[in-house]
Amino acid sequence: MHTLPPPNLTIASSQDLPPEKLHAFYRAMYPHLSDEDFLRLAWLYHDAAPVVALDGENVVAHAARIPFTLMIAQKPHRCSWYVDFAVLPAYQGQGLGKRLTKVWMAYAETQVSFCNEKSMGVFRQFGWVESFRPLLHFLPLAPFDHRRFHAFIPGFLRGALNLIPKIYFKRCYRRQGGDSELKMLPVDAVALAHFQKFFQPPESAIVPLRDTEYFSWRLLRSPHCEHYRMVHLATQPSIQAVIKINRRNQTSYVDILCLSKPLEVSANTTLLAQIADWAGQNAIAYVRLLTCDPAFSKHLKSTLHSFCTPHRFTFFATDPHLKDFFQTAPWHFELIDSDWEQFS
Repeated sequence: MHTLPPPNLTIASSQDLPPEKLHAFYRAMYPHLSDEDFLRLAWLYHDAAPVVALDGENVVAHAARIPFTLMIAQKPHRCSWYVDFAVLPAYQGQGLGKRLTKVWMAYAETQVSFCNEKSMGVFRQFGWVESFRPLLHFLPLAPFDHRRFHAFIPGFLRGALNLIPKIYFKRCYRRQGGDSELKMLPVDAVALAHFQKFFQPPESAIVPLRDTEYFSWRLLRSPHCEHYRMVHLATQPSIQAVIKINRRNQTSYVDILCLSKPLEVSANTTLLAQIADWAGQNAIAYVRLLTCDPAFSKHLKSTLHSFCTPHRFTFFATDPHLKDFFQTAPWHFELIDSDWEQFS
């Protein structure tokens, strides 16, 4: 343990903490979380206990990580996603973020994270580099059903405002999707093996290793497994997507977690249009997709009229040459990576 000012604050692994101590912190930081969310967090952190700051026996700050293998020039490197970096408001400004980051960074030779300005302020002090290359795309269906509008637009008015966009985007997706039949199956061992048979991530990009062990944990053992589907067109069985159907909160939406062949731009566009058309028929507000490929992003905006938001991404490597390489090399991440479902 490392002593922090004031003297009764310590940093430690949460491995031996009673679960209720972590749950109390989560409830204080994220009041909307439920017992189901606590199960999801236990699954997410299955391989690495979060680092926490303690005031006596109470958790007051938290930094979690998801260990994984990063393929760089087709060579494996130990890496960690830095996730859920949070400090209770009353304990901010005491250097806890810096201490948590210092302890966390000792676990792997490379680190990556999606962050906000506050956490980036801490990361910069340790030499992390930020980028805005990841782009989160939205294929709208009923745009005024997005949860950001629920607080100030009544339901009847949102329904009226959605009438014209629904017609416009339905026509767009049907035109781009063509007549091929959409096949949708639950995610199980057989469907996953079929997906992996065709899975081809871009070899030229820095990409997380998604092998059988990773997919089995990430999909088959996920507490969300019942909401996942394997989707492909009847005429193109090798062009597949793993999707998640989110109906838990006020807004229903579909996440495109992973594409079998992300470089097949035209075929993926057809598949995405078919998924969006299906979603529109099932009272879903939008479809989400993350890409780091600017060409694919531009294509989605021009063909499917998606809109996108850049996400602040940051990385670090202890090897200075590798760190320099990170700044110029292409990256490949999708929603299946990191902890995106935490915010569903």
